[in-house]
Amino acid sequence: VLLPALRDALAEPPAVGEGRAGVVRVGVVGSAAYQLLPQALRRAAREFPAARIVMRQMVSQPQAAALQTGEVDLAAVRAPSDLPGVTGIRIIAEPFVVALPTAHPLAVLRRVAAARLHAQPFVTLPVDSGPLRDAMIAERALAGASPAVVDEVTDMPALLGLVAAGRGVALVPRSVAGLRLPGLTFRPLVAPRCKAELWLLRRRDDARPLVDGLFELLRQQAG
Repeated sequence: VLLPALRDALAEPPAVGEGRAGVVRVGVVGSAAYQLLPQALRRAAREFPAARIVMRQMVSQPQAAALQTGEVDLAAVRAPSDLPGVTGIRIIAEPFVVALPTAHPLAVLRRVAAARLHAQPFVTLPVDSGPLRDAMIAERALAGASPAVVDEVTDMPALLGLVAAGRGVALVPRSVAGLRLPGLTFRPLVAPRCKAELWLLRRRDDARPLVDGLFELLRQQAG
């Protein structure tokens, strides 16, 4: 007769013994939902069926600190971190496109030069949003176009809704152009100069196979 502890160990599911079961908490900026998460989460469900992946939407800046404290295990953010114990790689660097009301005069163009956005009413993220907003503003500034900010909102669906309502124009990451709203159209920029970056961060000392596997899956999916 097997002792209970030995019997339980022998009956342990293979995924547990191989480190592919358990909970992984992933912090993610909201805009990553359009470019990374849908396919990545479907693939993760197939490859790690015994795992529970918990998503937490967070802005970029608090996520590295949340990694340090163990509040999250992976973080998809808009900039790298220099906090001790945190490491990461850039997994996406994509150009911006112009979001326009369908009836806007610039919508008849196949491509829009950033200089043509000078003095146009501009819908964007709040000042304290971090690297993504900074890159949006820099794209215009490098072309000599000064923003005339009319609205600032914290999430991409609200931003696109305001553009569709005719409030102004916006610069958004290219992957966001997959979203469709009535009254909204997207145009590529002529010679874009800035990138919307996405970085994947983790703790250096977290060697769990499940974290390793999910980190690599997200890296591959982004590529």
